[in-house]
Amino acid sequence: VVPIPIAEARKTAHLVLLHLAPAIAEADYHAFCRAVNAINSETYYKRKQIARQSPGVKRLIREAQKRSDVDAIGMSSMGPCCYAFTRRPDALSSWLEELRKAGIVTRFWFTTAQNHPAVFEGVPANGTDDRPCEPS
Repeated sequence: VVPIPIAEARKTAHLVLLHLAPAIAEADYHAFCRAVNAINSETYYKRKQIARQSPGVKRLIREAQKRSDVDAIGMSSMGPCCYAFTRRPDALSSWLEELRKAGIVTRFWFTTAQNHPAVFEGVPANGTDDRPCEPS
């Protein structure tokens, strides 16, 4: 799997820097989803990672790629955790529940984006201060 051929490394960098990043900066959901799909299905390293997964993970990704209600599907760094983007979570619930009953999906949940910076709360090493961390 490694080293990654230089042409493949360039392709991945191109997708991230010239497709994914601009889509985020421009809040272009459809371009973002196209970039996520390309990174997860067209890049050398991700293809190799997915090839090493269980038949269930491969089935989940393959079926999600065919569904019109899944805008993008990806797999975490080395798997097997998968993530997807959709604007129609209600349409996916029954499909995911079927996959859960078949033992392919362990659990799933839906969330929405928060259009504000992250809020960090910390627990000091001594455990006595419960104030949220303030950025400096």
